[in-house]
Amino acid sequence: MHILYKILLVIHISAAALALGTSTGLLRLLRRGLQAGQGTFALAVEDAARRGKIMGMSGMATLWTGLSLIFVIGGFKAAPLNIHIALTLMLGAVAISLSIMRPNLGRLVVLSSAPSLDAAAVKRHIKKLAMGQGILHLLWLCILVLMLVRIEK
Repeated sequence: MHILYKILLVIHISAAALALGTSTGLLRLLRRGLQAGQGTFALAVEDAARRGKIMGMSGMATLWTGLSLIFVIGGFKAAPLNIHIALTLMLGAVAISLSIMRPNLGRLVVLSSAPSLDAAAVKRHIKKLAMGQGILHLLWLCILVLMLVRIEK
């Protein structure tokens, strides 16, 4: 079981890093694409949608490997309080991703394929993505701190 724990931990950390790293530069790319015109914006949105899928998959991998790690150490009763808090924050991050990030990115995909580009609507959705991304990064940082600082019950 010791080797299983280490393998799961490596996958868990890698998936979390991928979820954070994939979002790096995403908003800048969308803003610059909007400034450059509809063709460039469509390419930027296509890239953002691909990144969104990667972030979603890596977020789910982080969640599932985290749950697996909990069960490998003996279940929720054996897990320290910081792990319970981190899991709650991770579930919150999934909710934010599903309620803010995914819908607004989907709307950008629709707007990018429209005959004429509605810059005001695009900017509104990019702002919402920026807010969601900021919240997700804050949660990621809090979860990281919780992984390093043990809180015993």
